[in-house]
Amino acid sequence: MPSTSTTQVQVSVIIACRNARRTIQRCLDSLAAQTTTSNFEVIVSDSSTDGTDGIIRSEYPWVRLLHFETRKFPGDARNAGIREARGQILAFIDSDCVAAPDWLDQMTVAQRGSNTTVGGVVDNGARGHLLDWAGYFCEFSQWMPPGRPCWMDDIPTCNLSLHRELFDEFGPFLEGVYCSDTALHWKLARAGRKARFVPAIRVAHHGLERLGPFAGHERFHGESFARLRVKDRKFGLWKRFLYFCGAPVLPALLWLRIARRVLRNRRYIHEFALATPLLLLGLTAWSLGEASGYLRGGR
Repeated sequence: MPSTSTTQVQVSVIIACRNARRTIQRCLDSLAAQTTTSNFEVIVSDSSTDGTDGIIRSEYPWVRLLHFETRKFPGDARNAGIREARGQILAFIDSDCVAAPDWLDQMTVAQRGSNTTVGGVVDNGARGHLLDWAGYFCEFSQWMPPGRPCWMDDIPTCNLSLHRELFDEFGPFLEGVYCSDTALHWKLARAGRKARFVPAIRVAHHGLERLGPFAGHERFHGESFARLRVKDRKFGLWKRFLYFCGAPVLPALLWLRIARRVLRNRRYIHEFALATPLLLLGLTAWSLGEASGYLRGGR
């Protein structure tokens, strides 16, 4: 159970949260059930308008809740949580994810002597609909189980940790934008600090349940990624134009990349085949977003 005392905290678990009424209880219940002997705290940085904060206040008094009346992007919310954190290890999970019972134990072991970010498997926790699978393959195929230990360019912040000293050196997360975790990993990679993928560190993700929000989210994510890339890599007008022209072939290229991962992992092949029409819709939405992002640039 998370600590509510003022004794030394080893790990601070930080959750960026917005309108998570549907999923926050599963997430917090999984943290309450951790088998770890480490002293840890849970900080939820919330800007919900759907009553999520009320659920946390009434049912999870051990959570340190930071509630904001104005919307916080994920990077802004995580930075706010980090400012309140007392742990030497910062661990991140999202409000739509469920941690395995040994999640914190595995994370803590992997962080011993680490000088970079460490994360692990993101599985699909919502398997009842093909839209769940399409969203999962769109976003998390790179970190599907079973996986092998390796170095990676990027690991999503729904299953990530790093030492406080490392964050103080390379942070904070970019604010007012999406994909701020990607920007942090690019910065670390340039310093020779690639992320370490440890398959024993596991969470399960619960995706969007309706087609409209799914497509809209993928488009917004693609546009945010392109605008971040333009700004981070200092793309000039011609390079932006070339990437814009390449956007129409992106759905096919991304689908082939995901198919290769599925076949290599020998996992979820049947689900991938059935979800392909919806997956291609999501990848097309992402690609349209990327094209828009290259047109708009890094503004």
